[in-house]
Amino acid sequence: MGYTGLLFWVTTRQTRVHWQRVGYWFTLGGLLVVHSLAFVCILRAYPIESNFPMALDESDNRLLVATRVPPQLVVFDTTSGRLVAALPSVQDSDDLYYDSARKRVYVSGGEGYISVFQQRDPDHYSLLAKVQSGLGGRTSGYFGKGRKGFDRYYVVVPTRAGHDAEVLIYTLQD
Repeated sequence: MGYTGLLFWVTTRQTRVHWQRVGYWFTLGGLLVVHSLAFVCILRAYPIESNFPMALDESDNRLLVATRVPPQLVVFDTTSGRLVAALPSVQDSDDLYYDSARKRVYVSGGEGYISVFQQRDPDHYSLLAKVQSGLGGRTSGYFGKGRKGFDRYYVVVPTRAGHDAEVLIYTLQD
């Protein structure tokens, strides 16, 4: 992972405070930054290129990050800052969701696919499936288990030549 350029916005993900150490993970100038709520200071910074979505697996103390260059799922241990895993993922990612019930990670990408990763344990992840969505379908939503045990994963595909915009709905299964 290399450091290049500056981002033009800041993405913030608030987490629960664990031992008053970590309050926020956010991106700034191509860096993944760990910010302390207790001391208002930067605890760690990791170089990651471009904008990237994040999710937190609080039970296993893992920060899940989808990078664009290179396109990867990157996993950090939030207690030590150690890089746990880096696996190839969909290109042009925009959203990432962690399904704690199934121990899965869903990453939607503009290349027209969703990468689905299975967490075997806190340090080991594997690509479970690469599911076709639609070209440009980066924006997605996952809201956990719904009624009658059905989970839904949504991908928004933008208008492009010869195709209207659409929302794709996927039913997640065990």
